[in-house]
Amino acid sequence: MNARKEIYKTILILFLYCCQYFTVLCCECCSSCKGNSTTSSSSRQGGYSNVPDDPEVNTHCDENNNKNIPSVTTNKKNVSKLKNNKIVNNNIKENKIVNNIDSKKPKTINSITKEFAQPPLIGLKNVGATCYMNATLQCLSQITKLTDYFKYHDYVNEVISRYKSLPDQKHCLTESYKNLIENLWPSNHELLDKKNTLKNNNNTYYAPNDFKYKISEMNPLFKGAQENDSKDLVNFIIMTLHEELNKIDKKNIQPIANNNFNVNQTNKQEIFRNFLENYMRENKSIISDIFYGATHTITKCSGCHYFKHNFESIFFLIFPLEEVRTFKLQQLMMQNMNMMNIGMMNMNMINANQNMMKMQLLKQNIVDMNDCFDYNRKAENFSGQDAMYCNICKRQMNATYQTTIYYSPDILIVVLNRGTGIQYKIKLRFDQVLDIRNYSEEYASTGGEYDLIGVVTHMGESGASGHFIAACKSPINGLWYKYNDDMVFPVQNFQTEILDYAMPYILFYQKRA
Repeated sequence: MNARKEIYKTILILFLYCCQYFTVLCCECCSSCKGNSTTSSSSRQGGYSNVPDDPEVNTHCDENNNKNIPSVTTNKKNVSKLKNNKIVNNNIKENKIVNNIDSKKPKTINSITKEFAQPPLIGLKNVGATCYMNATLQCLSQITKLTDYFKYHDYVNEVISRYKSLPDQKHCLTESYKNLIENLWPSNHELLDKKNTLKNNNNTYYAPNDFKYKISEMNPLFKGAQENDSKDLVNFIIMTLHEELNKIDKKNIQPIANNNFNVNQTNKQEIFRNFLENYMRENKSIISDIFYGATHTITKCSGCHYFKHNFESIFFLIFPLEEVRTFKLQQLMMQNMNMMNIGMMNMNMINANQNMMKMQLLKQNIVDMNDCFDYNRKAENFSGQDAMYCNICKRQMNATYQTTIYYSPDILIVVLNRGTGIQYKIKLRFDQVLDIRNYSEEYASTGGEYDLIGVVTHMGESGASGHFIAACKSPINGLWYKYNDDMVFPVQNFQTEILDYAMPYILFYQKRA
């Protein structure tokens, strides 16, 4: 009898042990566990996941308290052990289980900087006066976070599926852009769309017919084979992708009253937090994560001296070069007039000489990038018919206002508005390093150093004619390449080929880590 009890006891112990062991091996393969794994396919692939509400972070509901808790799998080390015919629990308290199973699986490459040893250097065929489009797309494709997101993030596929399920089959730029990225950055350097891939004497190139068709259908501005403006295209791409990839359902958002902040002290941080909070209620996408910035405008009443703070979201900066040139000339002339007496001239001879040299450059239609940022933050006046209504004075009052960069994005896009005719020939002096800390406030100045990663340049009389090419810094090897439609060439001398020669149209800067 005792022997039979010992046998039953041993069988029971072995049964419990096997059940525990099966739980470890079963995670992610049985239907009940598969949906609850934290390491789903999308999260293993990675991509861009610095988002609080990313859909790939799955949760499940605890039946006891109905709270959403992170799903986890079991560690083999937590399996109960058989010791002296007793089951010993190995630290399975408070459900703190460490997932050790996926650590034994091969790591999925989740970034082009890891997948590619050398940049593919694939050109884009001109499919009908599309050099403006090709140059813009090449620069955008070199932004690592954006390309990683479209190559490796499952949320992109969710958006595409959602648009395809709509009754009217709405156009989806996300699908076309993903297809473009997969062809410019093909896995294992194998082009995915063979029928649109050709070879020239220099390199491989891809014909972006699908992307051209899609933007033409979505925006009449890009229809036909006429030359278009690169700055119009970059605006359309960024804003359209932001709307399609936005994770916030704006239909369910209640409007917030527009608070009019009039304070006698510059309590900017609190007001900015409120502004950012309201903005994030309606905007959360990979585009806003990468390109979003904010400007801060202070309007000061000349009567009561109260300040009105206004913040505005931006996705790029636009500098009108002719207005910048005129502003700097007037500014320098005023400074020289203030130094006209002999005593001041003696004391400021160096500054006076610098001003004269600068004026000569401006008269030769050459402006500096710092001139653009000086223009951007210049103080202006509201007076006469443009006087501001003050909530404190309760009447129209003269006022001054000034705008600065308050929150700088990860990728800063600078668009140059060149005008036409002789104005179009204005040259811009720029460099590979941009420091905007002197032109921004505390939120922006903490990360105000940028490195140039892309330039759209132009040759011609206006943005609607001529030829666009791109110069891009590869995120793979850090070298510069020229993208002239289907041809790609290494840049041999950045100073002479880009800085001294190019007429920049759009510049892409990446914030230093």
